[in-house]
Amino acid sequence: MKNCPGHALSNEGEYKSVEEVVAICLQDLPFYEEIGGGITISGGEGMSQPDFLRDLLPALKKYHFHLYD
Repeated sequence: MKNCPGHALSNEGEYKSVEEVVAICLQDLPFYEEIGGGITISGGEGMSQPDFLRDLLPALKKYHFHLYD
């Protein structure tokens, strides 16, 4: 990262499309239905990607996921 003088920091993770995230969430849908739970989006990670969330949340709602923010 450009602000680390020793270049000790790096970004981790991978890019996912909305469809890929929905597919991953669908793998656990039976669990969510059984316990009455849902998906929580919290903290800086989600809020730093508002355009992605704008597309993701309606895609998840199509499958009747409970969504928490």
